[in-house]
Amino acid sequence: MPRPNAVSVRRAGDDAEILVNGKLFTRYVTRGANKPYFYPLVGPTGVPITRHYPMREVEGETRDHPHHRSFWFTHGDVNGVDFWSESSKAGKTEHSAYEALESGPIFGRLRARVNWIAPDGKKVCEDVREMRVYNTTQGRL
Repeated sequence: MPRPNAVSVRRAGDDAEILVNGKLFTRYVTRGANKPYFYPLVGPTGVPITRHYPMREVEGETRDHPHHRSFWFTHGDVNGVDFWSESSKAGKTEHSAYEALESGPIFGRLRARVNWIAPDGKKVCEDVREMRVYNTTQGRL
């Protein structure tokens, strides 16, 4: 049973889930796309704050920009490689490893290493990204 104001970060297969007070806030999705991303991203009232497409199709949602996957991070040009789009000529950012998955009564932390791979398979660079989720009485941060 989660403690009040607890943020839990845990593995879910290759992915990681972040729960706030026992309820899903987001999932760090590491496979199935050109980049890792957070989906869904659930607001403090329980309603997702990003659209579902292209992860799933929902009546009434637009189907444009299929490379926009909820909450994610890339760049359009890194050493001449397009990491923004998801075309066959685009690079990929690939989750490599979790460096930290920490839960706590005030915040939780996810730290991951990501490789940036060009279409020819060569590694362009890598990054280490960290996301902290705070649960406050005023909402989430």
